Amino acid sequence: MTSMIKTLKVFRTETVLVERERAQELYTVASFYSAKVLAELPLAVGLTGLMGVTTYFLSHPEPLAECLLHPRYLVFTSLLGLQWQVGSTMGVALGVMLPSVDMALEIGKMLTMVMIIFGGLYFDVETLPSALRWLPAASPVKRA
Repeated sequence: MTSMIKTLKVFRTETVLVERERAQELYTVASFYSAKVLAELPLAVGLTGLMGVTTYFLSHPEPLAECLLHPRYLVFTSLLGLQWQVGSTMGVALGVMLPSVDMALEIGKMLTMVMIIFGGLYFDVETLPSALRWLPAASPVKRA
C-alpha cells in the first residue's frame, strides 16, 4: 500500500499536465496509463524484488542460490509485485476521483487502514456483522 500513497502524491500534480495534453489530443487515457505502468515497472520490480529476497531469505534458512530458484520464492515476489501494482492503481483511482492532493492522501491513508484491519489478521471473519463480511474478501492485504 506504500505505492498508493506514492502515486497519490505524484499523480494529482500530473493531472494538470495530462489534461492539457489530452485536450490537444496527444494521447489517449489507455496510452497514458500504459506508459505510466511501464515507467514505474523498474522501480516496482526492484523494490519488491529487494523486499522479497530479504524477507524470503530471512524466513527460510537455505542458501541464497536455492531460495532464488525455488518456485515458492517466484510466487512470493510475483504477489509482492502484484500488490504494488494494485496499490498504484488504487492511488490513480483516488487521484482521479478526489479534487485535491490533501483529500486524496487522507482518504488513501484511511482506506489503507481499513484494508489492514479487515485483512483477516486481527479477527475472525465470522465475528463481523453480516453487512461487513465482504470487506476481508476485497482487501489486498488478505492476499499478501
